[in-house]
Amino acid sequence: MKRSTKHSLLLSILALVLCTAMLLGTTFAWFTDSASTAVNKIEAGRLEIQLLDANEQSLEGKTLAWQKAAGAPANEQVLWEPGCTYKLQPITIKNSGNLALKYKIAITGIKGDAELNDVIDWTIKNNGQSYAITQEVPLAAGASANLTIEGHMQESAGNEYQNKFIDGIGITVYATQNTVESDSNNDQYDVDAEYPVVVSSQDAFSQTVAASPNSNIVLSAGTYTLPAAADKTIAISGTKDTIIDLTSATGLSGTDITFENVTVKGINSDYVGIQHSGDIVYNNVTFNDSTTLYGESVTFNNCTFNLTSRYIWTYGAKEVTFNNCIFNTDGKAILIYAEGGVDSQTVNVNGCTFNATHPAYTSSNDHCAAVEIDASLITGKYTVNFTGTNTVDPDFSALHRIKNNSESKVIING
Repeated sequence: MKRSTKHSLLLSILALVLCTAMLLGTTFAWFTDSASTAVNKIEAGRLEIQLLDANEQSLEGKTLAWQKAAGAPANEQVLWEPGCTYKLQPITIKNSGNLALKYKIAITGIKGDAELNDVIDWTIKNNGQSYAITQEVPLAAGASANLTIEGHMQESAGNEYQNKFIDGIGITVYATQNTVESDSNNDQYDVDAEYPVVVSSQDAFSQTVAASPNSNIVLSAGTYTLPAAADKTIAISGTKDTIIDLTSATGLSGTDITFENVTVKGINSDYVGIQHSGDIVYNNVTFNDSTTLYGESVTFNNCTFNLTSRYIWTYGAKEVTFNNCIFNTDGKAILIYAEGGVDSQTVNVNGCTFNATHPAYTSSNDHCAAVEIDASLITGKYTVNFTGTNTVDPDFSALHRIKNNSESKVIING
């Protein structure tokens, strides 16, 4: 082979090797494309009902007056007798939410001679149309119904009803979803929406909780204890005269409970209260004396604490939140303390007011802070978040204080 031919062949092989090396570093791409669109926001509706007077002022917690006939003496008593009919002052029910609802009205909170109510027939006039007291009535979102409620004592009521009385009587409106709005299938998805169950005895309370995994209960005036109920969801509402005694609330493992508009009491002692439950929420609840927390998480919204010689103890809960609460106390208001199975705890204090009747002192004669933090027996850390404006009476030494030289286990934010 001639030298020139060998030289050309060598150059060709070298060029081939270089091309192969370049190809090995090349990325091959298929033809591709993509397209996307936004999904409209997910917004939950709001079901909310209000009781208003003729001036559209709230009637929540107020006492309605019986109306006398025109020309009746101003000081004449309202006394019931067979054949009489009395009307309450007009009220307005307003659907202030954005969901259609249906409602019923009940006579609740009866104290005294309850049998007297058996001979009183109640009637509602809704915008002029008469309804039975328990009849279901629809109400569109934003709409109002002008009601007149009257009671008629049966003519057949005999002498056995003389001198009897009913006290604490209330008008309660119960609302739930109505089958009006449509989802992607039809407008029947809430056809089985249920009303709260109204109970007025401990036995009925226990039976209602036992009968269903999910209970929405309205308790009439009286004192009740929580029945044992594992792995359930319970919503409890009532009035200031509905008293829940949490001195010993056991057998609630895994049960989530919401309390609303009730009064809670408990003895002033350690390790008492709701024990080993699920998540607990208190809305607009008044606490008399102390309670100890054993829930997975516990939230207090707009609650009032009247604490005599004791405090709210966060023992056992992994997260505790106080939102816009008022504390009236003669000692510390909150003791952040846990032991045993809780290896860390988060406590949120948001927009609370701490009132003290006088300067109080701890067992070691130190002046109390509103929130005392003792991390001596916790294995992990406390995280304590102070947010909003927390107002502290000058009879407290400070908003918070870390006790027992446990600063290394506490993180304070805010």
